[in-house]
Amino acid sequence: MVRTITQAGVSNVTITSADLSLQIKDVLIVDDSKTMRSFISNTLGSYKDFNVIEAEDGLEAITILKSHHVKLVIVDYNMPRMNGIEFIKQMRVLQQYKTTPIIMLTSESEESKVRQGYVAGATVYVTKPFNPDNLLKIVEAMRYWHIK
Repeated sequence: MVRTITQAGVSNVTITSADLSLQIKDVLIVDDSKTMRSFISNTLGSYKDFNVIEAEDGLEAITILKSHHVKLVIVDYNMPRMNGIEFIKQMRVLQQYKTTPIIMLTSESEESKVRQGYVAGATVYVTKPFNPDNLLKIVEAMRYWHIK
């Protein structure tokens, strides 16, 4: 099956809870909005076997990364203390996270911000508002990214 990610969304992907849980168990959600963290967590929680860990900002997330081995990170761009770009740069310095998939999920849609996200090391850049089903499809695509 062909998996494609476009601005319009993700197409040609069929997901099951077994697919999502095969490679990705521990997911770190980094966002200063508790409401957004809960929404993402509930979206992922619609499929079993996820261990969702939440952080309010990049600084807290770096601390978490040092004590947990996460398989996927979903991070916002704008946060206090340490923003998403700086977090990604610091995460990529850690040997065990050089290839871990990172989804930057943010309201920032300017081309320069998108470019900064990818240059820092984001795997996928998704703008808010987003479709929860598309997020699950992107997480499924990241499962195959992590196998490489």
